[in-house]
Amino acid sequence: MTHRGYNHLKLLLITAASALALIYAAPAMADIPTVEDVLGEPDEQVLMQADNLSYDGSTGIVSATGHVEANYSGRILMADQVTYNEVTGEVIAIGNVSITQPTGEVLFADYVQLTDELGEGIVENLRFLLANDAQLAATRGTRTGGTRTELEQAVFSPCEECERIGERLWQITAFRVTHDQERQRIVYRDARFEIFGVPVAYFPYLAHPDPSVERQSGFLAPGIGNTTELGNWVEVPYYFALAPNYDLTIAPMITTSEGVVVKSEFRHRVHAGEYELDGSVTFAARRNDDNKELSGHTFRGHLFADGAFEFAENWEWGFDLELVSDDTYLKRYDISNRDRLTNNLFARRISGRDYTSFDSYYFIGLREEDDEGQTPIVPALFEHREIIDRRYFGGQVGFNVNSLVLARTEGADTARISAELTWDRTHVSDLGQVYSLFLSNRTDLYYVRNVAETPGRPDGDEVVMRALPLAAVEWSWPFVRQNGSVRQIIEPIVQVVATPYGGNPSDIPNEDSASFEFDETNLFSYNKFPGLDRWEEGPRVNAGVRLAAQTIGGGSGSIVLGQSYRFRDDPTFEQGSGLESERSDFVGRIDLRPGRYLDLIHRFRLDRDDLHFRRNEVALLAGTEDYNLEVGYVALEDVLIPNPEPDPNLFLGPGFGPIPYDEEILGDREEINVKSHISITNNWAFEAGARRNLEDNIMISSFAGLVYHDRCTDLEISYRRRFTRDRDIEPSTAIMLQVRLHSLGH
Repeated sequence: MTHRGYNHLKLLLITAASALALIYAAPAMADIPTVEDVLGEPDEQVLMQADNLSYDGSTGIVSATGHVEANYSGRILMADQVTYNEVTGEVIAIGNVSITQPTGEVLFADYVQLTDELGEGIVENLRFLLANDAQLAATRGTRTGGTRTELEQAVFSPCEECERIGERLWQITAFRVTHDQERQRIVYRDARFEIFGVPVAYFPYLAHPDPSVERQSGFLAPGIGNTTELGNWVEVPYYFALAPNYDLTIAPMITTSEGVVVKSEFRHRVHAGEYELDGSVTFAARRNDDNKELSGHTFRGHLFADGAFEFAENWEWGFDLELVSDDTYLKRYDISNRDRLTNNLFARRISGRDYTSFDSYYFIGLREEDDEGQTPIVPALFEHREIIDRRYFGGQVGFNVNSLVLARTEGADTARISAELTWDRTHVSDLGQVYSLFLSNRTDLYYVRNVAETPGRPDGDEVVMRALPLAAVEWSWPFVRQNGSVRQIIEPIVQVVATPYGGNPSDIPNEDSASFEFDETNLFSYNKFPGLDRWEEGPRVNAGVRLAAQTIGGGSGSIVLGQSYRFRDDPTFEQGSGLESERSDFVGRIDLRPGRYLDLIHRFRLDRDDLHFRRNEVALLAGTEDYNLEVGYVALEDVLIPNPEPDPNLFLGPGFGPIPYDEEILGDREEINVKSHISITNNWAFEAGARRNLEDNIMISSFAGLVYHDRCTDLEISYRRRFTRDRDIEPSTAIMLQVRLHSLGH
């Protein structure tokens, strides 16, 4: 082939490939290349083959016929016949035309004609297959001015055709589709949205940004539903693309029973970090705690916000803001089920194993029994943990500092500073025995006031100081045996901890260790209390054993069982905690994974005397991804319920502190939670679940849903029932329909 003929063919292929520009008329879901992406660099080479190739010098026409195939810059053109007129600049590809992009998109057409330096052209009976299998088809496409493309009688859908009825689940048809490349906008005229070929919505005018636009203002997909409390509702979000680094979404929620709720979300990314604001507001009818409607209306709303920003090396500061107008607003409008809000302002530094943090907290209790005056405010909480790199006497030295300022509008105020020095060393013997030695000394300084009076303690503000030395030795000896395809491990563990008695003077209130659960996770903790205000005092021995087995096929199982022993009862632990006596309850955990289709976790606490369950938790996951069952069961014995009006005169004696309960008010709890997923077909699935209080034999909640999923559509029809009541929130039922059409918009 002559050099001139080669250039002709190269120009021919470039011209034919430019027909891909016509796909700009596709909806915004397509990731469509620019003209420059299609054409590539002008000096790139073309690989071409055909049954026949000729050039007519008198007419200036280059012709290629019979299985024409050309590869240019990763793009492949195939056609029955291709001609190029060097006089008129016209390029024509006829018969079974296809142009494949490197990204996988393919343009099919019967006829392609381009002229005027590739800026003008016609494509007939075109069909475009996108990389995500979405399809765009039109009877005719025209490109003018190099920037404007028009499609006639166009159809777009990402759905496959249903074999049974010969129609797609949904598609968009339009008499005319125009893409203005300069304005980066696609406009539909006389558009219809069709489901299985049946028109369900008509749009005389519909427009959206083209694929080159990542963000643009416009309506988002609406949501609809019905609940007992709100009635019928519809939510229509509108998205404002205010700038490349921040945006705003406004979502009015129109209800038939509660008026209009306006929701909003603002997101902003700055140089040092990002933050987000999420809120809602309504002017609703006033109601009392019995859900009786009163005269007049009242403001209700919420504001959630969070952010994090870097301000120095390894340092960041941020905030979490959670505010609400009243206790039941979030649940009534199905925004959140939380019963406590946490506001936090923080600064943190993480460098290797060292950690430093400054925090301020403000809590808002949303439960009916929460007392605002008793809810603590924490204006300052400082924590620093540091591991010294240098080893001393073969061990690792650590240094911890913690300080706290806590206040209430009604009740005790506390200021505390704690400093702790630790040293630990681990040694493995030649026989595989593991020895660990741990030494620490912690000093706490408290300033307390407004603590409930007890006999023998002076009135007014108090300063309390305590020193808490501790020494601990831990021994374990893991035995490992390979028996055929099973690997077995037996590991006994014994830990001896020595601390003096009297580490909990009555002047120190319990602020950070009131919530306590004795289980296998803290069996070998040096101090089983989760915070600093309470200290596990006196010498004790913690002992346990770990058994494990694992097969080559992936099956596994493990058991952890242990108990704690001390020389005298410890009244610091509440009755029913399992640690109040010399011998603790037995705590353990069983993990069973015999194969891919079953996971079982059983956590328990057994009574020290008769071995009945005092805590019993079971989590079961059985089945495959298509058919599975999840079961959660919990049974708790002797759950302590605080007396709302404790008697401050009850006390155990000097050095032990006040009893937080003026009598043993105990309750049992037993609950089961079940969820299941069943795939009916490849696309349809059924989901259901329920939560029940077995102790009182009442339902808490239930749900059921029918879910559809394929490559073009997600659909969910769900039913939810809440059986509990909370002041103006009565038991309710909700039915919702959620639809997501893939590939529509960004």
